[in-house]
Amino acid sequence: MIGFMIGFNGTVQGFFRSNRGLRQAFPKRVSSPIRYLGVSLCTKKLSLANCEPLIQQCIKIINSLCGAYLWKGTTEGNHSAKVSWETVTLSKQEGGLGIRDLVWWNKASSIKMVWLLFFRGGSIWVAWFIENILSGNLSNLWTLKEKQSHSSATKKILRVRDYVYSWIKIVPHNGRSSRFWSDNWSPFSNIRRYLELPPSTSLGIRPTTTLADLHRQDRWALPQPRSEAMLNIHVFLSSITLSEEPDEFVWSPLGTPLSSFSKGMIYNAIKHHEQKVAWSKIVWSSRSIPRHNFLTWLIVLNRSPTKDRMINWGLQSDPACGLCTGFAETRDHLYF
Repeated sequence: MIGFMIGFNGTVQGFFRSNRGLRQAFPKRVSSPIRYLGVSLCTKKLSLANCEPLIQQCIKIINSLCGAYLWKGTTEGNHSAKVSWETVTLSKQEGGLGIRDLVWWNKASSIKMVWLLFFRGGSIWVAWFIENILSGNLSNLWTLKEKQSHSSATKKILRVRDYVYSWIKIVPHNGRSSRFWSDNWSPFSNIRRYLELPPSTSLGIRPTTTLADLHRQDRWALPQPRSEAMLNIHVFLSSITLSEEPDEFVWSPLGTPLSSFSKGMIYNAIKHHEQKVAWSKIVWSSRSIPRHNFLTWLIVLNRSPTKDRMINWGLQSDPACGLCTGFAETRDHLYF
């Protein structure tokens, strides 16, 4: 048994014992436990992956600064929020202030990068990404596994795939770009999920098989249907007639095909929503003073410092109303 002591600024702070001695850094951590601005110190050149914790921390700090300025009018010092940031970022129709949440706004930006891959193929970045990351085929985007060697931008793209899969539809014409298993070419979305098949079952169809590969001598080379879901796929395929035209990608995030990308629309589509409140038009009337609107919003949410709330906070206070002294001072008593 070996004894050690901990010193801080020349003063002994405590003692501890060890059977095997000391080891620099932690045995289960690959990166250094020492951090600067949220980034682990390392002995090699920093990459975007090393800086990702700093980016995420910056987003939290910016959201915190926005909240501090909202409630105090300054970003200095500590602050207490009267309403949670999740509620503040809701739309006014849902009981919030309509302030954007940077976390979901950044995800909408990552979704735009996916949109560029499918609908803006003339850029150098798109050509490089498809060739080097997706091995020359856009369909690999849906099946590619995230690797540690991937850049931060690539990881962000891969992490938003589930949001955009149902929005990027492919209309098969020659069927050469429509993979049977992974692409969204049918009204049933992902075929494997629709059939509820385990990963080990492929029905004799390879992961890279396209609709053109399955169309032989004017018929579809599929196994006999053994379920109603598989029968539905057979019926839908019978309505497809392949031609020599290339397959077409369609962008339809709200069920209607669109030719452009709107980040605000995507932000509203992926962000968490609540049910619309009945009082939004009363609180946010167009001809009233914004300061009065804001105070009314706090009152409706029961966030004004009435005596019943101050007592719940642990403050010593007379619960009687300061105006009539006949009833307890609550939000409903004062305003409603």
